[in-house]
Amino acid sequence: MVIDEIYHVAAATYRCLLGLTATPDRTDQSDILTLCDDNLVHTCPLFDGIRAGLLAPFHYFGILDESVDYRAVPWRNGRFDQPFARESIPALFGEAFNPGSWNVGHVVLNDKKIHILLVTLNKQGKAEAHRYLDHWIDANTFHWQSQNSTTPESKRGQEIIQHAARGIAIHLFVRDSKLAGGKGAPFVYHGRAVYQSHQGSGPMSVVWRV
Repeated sequence: MVIDEIYHVAAATYRCLLGLTATPDRTDQSDILTLCDDNLVHTCPLFDGIRAGLLAPFHYFGILDESVDYRAVPWRNGRFDQPFARESIPALFGEAFNPGSWNVGHVVLNDKKIHILLVTLNKQGKAEAHRYLDHWIDANTFHWQSQNSTTPESKRGQEIIQHAARGIAIHLFVRDSKLAGGKGAPFVYHGRAVYQSHQGSGPMSVVWRV
C-alpha cells in the first residue's frame, strides 16, 4: 500500500509499503522516518528543488496586522516565537482564555469583528460527522470546512463570504495533530485569510487565500 501524508501510519490500523510526505520536519516532533523502519528511499529538500528548477523561488514579505496585539507574542532571536498553545492565542486579540469559548475550531469576536479559525488537520479519533475536510491546496491557499450548522445563507455563512466588505478579519491557525508529547499540540499562525470561493452547505467548503 502507498500512503500519502505518511504520519498517519502512527495509527495501528495503517500498514504500508511506501509512504510519501511533503512535511518531513514536523512541529509535533514526530519521527516519520522511524515509522518506516528508517528506510529512506528518496528525499528532495525545498532548496534543492528550487536549484534544480523543479520549484519556483519565493520571496517573503512581512505585513503588520494592526488587529493583533504583538506585545503578547514572545520575541526571541529576532523573530516571533511560534507556534502558539491554544491557551495563549486569546491574548493576541486582547482576550482571556475561556475553555468554553476557545476549545472550538471557529471563534467569533463580534465586538472586534474578528473570526479565528483553529484547525487541526489530522482528524483521527474524531466522529465521522466532525471529520471536516481541511487541507492546504498550495502554500498560500487553504481549503476549510465550516461546522455542519453553517450554511451560505446563515449569519455566520454571510460573515465568511462577505467578511472583506463588512470589515471582518479572519485569522488562520493550523496544526497537524491534536496532541504532541501527550499534551495539546500548538498551532502555527498563518496570518489573515481572504475568502476566495465556497461550495456546499452545512458544512460549507471554503477556499481561503493567506
